[in-house]
Amino acid sequence: MSYIRGGTNLFALISSRKELKRELKFLISKANLFKGIKEFKLTIEPNINFIDRILREKVYRIDVQFFACRNPSLIKKMEKIENRILNGSLDFAVGKKRLIRTEGYLFGYPSCCVQKYIAGKEGFPSETSLIMEMIETGEFNRLIKSLDKNRVEPFHYLFTSNFYPCSTDCRRANKIGERVEKWLSRIDEKYAEIFEMRTMINALYNLCTAYTAHEVGSSEILNKTLNSFFRKLDAKWKNLIKDIRPQIRDLTAFTNSFIRRIYVDSQKS
Repeated sequence: MSYIRGGTNLFALISSRKELKRELKFLISKANLFKGIKEFKLTIEPNINFIDRILREKVYRIDVQFFACRNPSLIKKMEKIENRILNGSLDFAVGKKRLIRTEGYLFGYPSCCVQKYIAGKEGFPSETSLIMEMIETGEFNRLIKSLDKNRVEPFHYLFTSNFYPCSTDCRRANKIGERVEKWLSRIDEKYAEIFEMRTMINALYNLCTAYTAHEVGSSEILNKTLNSFFRKLDAKWKNLIKDIRPQIRDLTAFTNSFIRRIYVDSQKS
């Protein structure tokens, strides 16, 4: 914030990032997780962002991420892009697109999904498009039916949080989810089931987001779709959404707590 207000120069900002990264790397090296990650020939690389990738507007905010990776070169590339945006040698909008594209490649996201997400920053947002499609294709209904029957149902295209596929039937996105599930099942079938449950929670998060948009109002096209869907939805599911919505906003904490309650606490009792 001090940099944005002009109280801190660019050199001091970048230097503080380097210093914080050194401290984080030291703390990581002492953690038990680091030893486990090394067995997979991976390293944990901290990354500190200043450029917001989500909002359409020109927004600066500090975000600390940790990457488990084999080669941290792409993370350094993102830092260079950010530095160019900050020093004014690269246009904010152009640089932001490069950041999203590089980050998408780093995460292994399908290029079709990354391109649609980038296009959505200037046109129809990917988040809104996904919600509408999940209503129109019956994906939210499939989620509700599985919850009603206490049945785990995979949503492979939602293989990770904060990912917006170009379509619910994107072959490449679904294939990634299927591969993750298959790999986990080789270790333990329980891990595969937990992964399936995580994809369900990601779908539930989107349902909660849809209900919030329905309550506050959105674009005319989206409002029509939302109103039609939630008008038919049973009151017990609307109440469930209202109950869990405050907690699911922190998706990672909610997911971990939910899975722990089912697979750890239930075994103790």
